[in-house]
Amino acid sequence: MKLRTKLFALMTALVLLSSCPAAPGGGGGSADEAKFSEIRQGLTAAAGISFTAQIRADYGDKVLDYTLDCVVSNGETRLTVKSPELIAGVTATVKDGGAALSFDGLVLDPAAVGDSAVTPLTAPALIVAALREGHAANLRREKLDDLNVLVAEVLDTQNNTETFWLNPDTGALLRAEIASGGRVIVTCTCEGWSVG
Repeated sequence: MKLRTKLFALMTALVLLSSCPAAPGGGGGSADEAKFSEIRQGLTAAAGISFTAQIRADYGDKVLDYTLDCVVSNGETRLTVKSPELIAGVTATVKDGGAALSFDGLVLDPAAVGDSAVTPLTAPALIVAALREGHAANLRREKLDDLNVLVAEVLDTQNNTETFWLNPDTGALLRAEIASGGRVIVTCTCEGWSVG
């Protein structure tokens, strides 16, 4: 009988403790959820988003590095390649998951720059779409370059896990990763994040 009473007391304590809110700074609490919701609402309401993305796509057998100027507006993402230098100036438009590349009126196959559903040219559109609409599975705080950032893990519409490092004060996206099948395929560092 004493064992049953002790087990009941232990179970009651565990139930009560599991309903306690997370400690401040522990991450994943309602403050982080509110902040992520606020950032997401700003992105959803924005007429446009612009940024420069330094992208590394690692397919295992090859690695592609790109720097892209990105402008998201009116349901499409317009990209201008800054590097590699060989194709600097090439532009691409991503709309509804499809991409069209053009240079001096010539339209190219986007598969030429990646043979995955996630390419350096489709990554910025996937990132912005997941920030706006993806299912937030995990929120936490961590340090990135001496800044306490909000980290959001989001499941996108293609069942990729996208991880975002956001400045909680400005809402700016600082870094993003896209993982498929448990492996990071794309890493993106963002500069000049502007929402308007």
